[in-house]
Amino acid sequence: MKSAVKNKNGLTLVELIAASAISVIIMAAACTMLYVGSKSARKGAAAFVNHGSAYTFETQLRNSLFEARDAAVYTSADSLPEPGDNNDIVEVYFDSEKVLWVKRKSKGGAHDSAIADDGIKEFKLEKKTVKDSSGSIISSVKPAVSYTITAKSDTDTLDFSGGITLNNVKDSAAFSLPDSTVIENTDTSTYFVMTVPKKE
Repeated sequence: MKSAVKNKNGLTLVELIAASAISVIIMAAACTMLYVGSKSARKGAAAFVNHGSAYTFETQLRNSLFEARDAAVYTSADSLPEPGDNNDIVEVYFDSEKVLWVKRKSKGGAHDSAIADDGIKEFKLEKKTVKDSSGSIISSVKPAVSYTITAKSDTDTLDFSGGITLNNVKDSAAFSLPDSTVIENTDTSTYFVMTVPKKE
């Protein structure tokens, strides 16, 4: 009767090299997938945060426009108006670090506040007037301002759009606003300024 003899030979060098090569390929593929996934997740998280920044800024802009008594675009910080006894000033602009500032100033500094956000790429304002059949502006109807706020994003365009009628802005200021103003985060010389009632 023959007895079974086990093969005690190990793996050959060729088999070891082949197994190692396959392991390296699998590990490289796994690392690549992890890297791509984490990079995509970081971009998605940043886009989400910036989208929130645009929404927050839209709320601030709408609230200020709603109560504004005056509104204007300035191209120099030297010409900006100062707050008075009965009014505060709200300034919107980008600084040299591409950070958007919304600053509310009051006389004496009692109600000064500032919000800074680096998640905004640009914002655009457009004046909308009502015209008659001949194309002439109807001066008895206050113009509206439409806005588009664009958040920073490497992949998508994240916009918030809306508008508000300048019911409380004096006629001379409302009709004097530029037809279109675009302030990008690389533009440090353009300011959108609103005069609002003094905060009690």
